[in-house]
Amino acid sequence: MYADDLCFVSSSQEGLQQLMYNLNESCCTYGLKINVKKTEVIETLQRAGSTLSVRSFRYLVSTLSSKGDLDAEINGRIGAASAAFGKLQQKVFNSHDIKKLTKVSVYMAIILPNLL
Repeated sequence: MYADDLCFVSSSQEGLQQLMYNLNESCCTYGLKINVKKTEVIETLQRAGSTLSVRSFRYLVSTLSSKGDLDAEINGRIGAASAAFGKLQQKVFNSHDIKKLTKVSVYMAIILPNLL
């Protein structure tokens, strides 16, 4: 089991600590260890009715934000698709020797997955 396969949600630090304690107990039962260096926590603090975002991080293939917005995720995907397109633009998409159907296939196989 890898750390990036797990995500715990709790409304309090105590609840999160209990979840981590239970995970550790289960891991120890099967001889597994939690890599503390790779463990990340995202937290939101409530003060006077406003939310203070502490951090964001990558979980599997998505960027999680304590604000719950998708701005970083969308910008990252657009950037990855743009970079992939830029690398292939001269040799594939601008080439007159490659058929349009082949160009569409390359787009669907390489560019589009970055957006989705």
